[in-house]
Amino acid sequence: MLEDQYPRAPYILQSGKYRGKSLEYVLLHDVSSFLAMKHRLEDVAQGHQPNAYHRHLVWLVTGINILAGNVTCRECGKYAEYLPARGNYREGLYFLSVPLCRQCANQGEWERTLKFNILPWHICSLPLSKADRNKLWKAEKNILKINNMSGQQLFELLVDIN
Repeated sequence: MLEDQYPRAPYILQSGKYRGKSLEYVLLHDVSSFLAMKHRLEDVAQGHQPNAYHRHLVWLVTGINILAGNVTCRECGKYAEYLPARGNYREGLYFLSVPLCRQCANQGEWERTLKFNILPWHICSLPLSKADRNKLWKAEKNILKINNMSGQQLFELLVDIN
């Protein structure tokens, strides 16, 4: 993204359920709604000139991807991609905020756990209940170290790393 395209402030939504709230707030507090916005935008954006909303959303996604790229495996220190969960889809899952690389996720005590990507972009396509989806996002936010941030704090963090 060109420097003049970096946002200068959080993007405030002008309509809908989250009118008056920032995109950062929606990402932190309702990942399902954020992903629905992202998917709708991707569906209509092809062939169109990106507007401020589109550029801000892409900037947020890029920032979260950068944060995830800095997460290391708790077992070996390599780049981490996964977090484990115990339980099952029918009775519910317990997500562990333990970042693991591909190799460590498939050995030792982690071998028998379910694995989920530390990035939230495919949460809605997983066969999870809404409660489990929210628990997964909370574990992902813990790993990314953004769990207790406000929308403004997330924006400032992403400005610093982007």
